[in-house]
Amino acid sequence: MLTEAEAAIFLPCLIEKSGHNIEKVREKMGELIKQMINIYSLPKLLPYILEGLRSKNNRTRIECVDIIGYFMDHNGTEVGGLLKNLPSVAALTAERDGEIRKAALNTLATAYKNLGDDVWRYVGKLSDAQRSMLDDRFKWKAREMDKRREGRPGDARAALRRSVRENGSDVAEQSGELVSRSMAGSMMSRENFGYADAHTVPRQMAAAVTGPADWREALDIVALGLPEQSVEGMKVICHELTQAVDPESSALDDLIKEADRLVSCLSVMVPKTFNFSLSGASSRSCKYVLNTLMQTFQIKRLAHAVKEGTLDNLITELLLWLLDERVPLMDDGSQLLKALNVLMLKILVCIFLKSALACWLLFVHDPTFCRITPRELPHSLY
Repeated sequence: MLTEAEAAIFLPCLIEKSGHNIEKVREKMGELIKQMINIYSLPKLLPYILEGLRSKNNRTRIECVDIIGYFMDHNGTEVGGLLKNLPSVAALTAERDGEIRKAALNTLATAYKNLGDDVWRYVGKLSDAQRSMLDDRFKWKAREMDKRREGRPGDARAALRRSVRENGSDVAEQSGELVSRSMAGSMMSRENFGYADAHTVPRQMAAAVTGPADWREALDIVALGLPEQSVEGMKVICHELTQAVDPESSALDDLIKEADRLVSCLSVMVPKTFNFSLSGASSRSCKYVLNTLMQTFQIKRLAHAVKEGTLDNLITELLLWLLDERVPLMDDGSQLLKALNVLMLKILVCIFLKSALACWLLFVHDPTFCRITPRELPHSLY
């Protein structure tokens, strides 16, 4: 992770160099800035990018506007304070330089794609000429979306929120709700938060927006690896797990057949939800994944159906986050630490002690995980 002092020295230089005269250098600098959120959260990174909008170098200003548009497209407009800074972007539509105006209009069109007509509430005071330019660009964006069959501007966000309300989610939690559209194509390390490409899984993505029909479809949504959308799937799975406790229910036999896949998907979701929260999002998805795991391991028959390799991966991942110094700094960090502790104890009760100890010894002796001193272990674990 990048410290505040390191960021204050490094980021202004990086932002300014993103407007380098050589195109290849600009591209490399831009990609580097986009990757910075893996070591420095977006809410902390954004002020440096906004400062770049005031650079004397027009190329730097254009690159910074494009980067804001990138983050909106991949992380949603509500992540890290992007939404409240739209007026800074909208103000650039009055610039004399045509390339700056074009970049600002493109970024605002991305915001329109996510927010729909609500975008007008966030762009601030504009002249009639600026509003006319924006209106033309928004109409163009709507036509482009229609041609690509992407729906209407703001539809996905509205549908997801409607689904959340219908499923009775806590209103307080909805304040941190995000419509993340991060589409990284490949699996990344726990320090990153890459999500599945939605274009390759249209059925599951449709279910993620409208709500799963049953627990199997819910598991497919969780398998996508999209933190916020997976919450809808985990709600259905939790309900099914609650029903499975009933002795007269036949649902448990079906769940046991998918127990290993369920825990495997949830194990993958643990780092994705935590990294998603570290990027500036709500901790809502973290709570759901830990709660779903807790309910799973409360049913011993279900816990015993999970393969040893899957358990090892899950325990290792939970231990990593239990000992991660960033967790206490997260939204509801103390609650998440408590939940991680309780979940670890529940897993240890459900599985063979020998397997748990073997996993713990492997964890302790693996040099890639030696990121804390032995003195810190008792304080972190208890």
